[in-house]
Amino acid sequence: MSDADVKATTATMSATQIENAHLFPCRYEHLHFDPGVIHMDGETALKYARSRHSTVDGGDFNRAARQRTIMLALKQRVFSVSFFPKILPFISSLSYDLQTDISGTDLEEFLTYRNDLSSYKIVGIALTDQNVLKQTRSADRQDVLVPQAGIDQWDSVQQWLQLQML
Repeated sequence: MSDADVKATTATMSATQIENAHLFPCRYEHLHFDPGVIHMDGETALKYARSRHSTVDGGDFNRAARQRTIMLALKQRVFSVSFFPKILPFISSLSYDLQTDISGTDLEEFLTYRNDLSSYKIVGIALTDQNVLKQTRSADRQDVLVPQAGIDQWDSVQQWLQLQML
């Protein structure tokens, strides 16, 4: 399909319609994981975190939950005893993807606090249609999320967030 064909085909369709029509099967890859603990390489973890077409737990909210799961697993891995000797070479390997003004000396000093750092928790607070949002359509027929109290009624969302952070 040429670029012109793609443009003509998709010009009058929403993203949901395009996805549901499976016009571009090359965009999808079937992922399967057997039950139990799975060790993923970076590429597999990225596919898992980005996936939203699962028949079991698809959609954007579940995708966000998978991303949190990956972040928690990464934290656990980074703070494991066996990873600390590898952390400087690991950070060096990210030199094209990670930019920081932390010097090697500062990083080594930071790592002396690793036992304290491992006790820190990653807390994820998700705004979903299961707590403070509702799904609806905008005036131009786009799928949108709005506060359950109504459009531009964010006070209840802010109150709920404050309660979650206690």
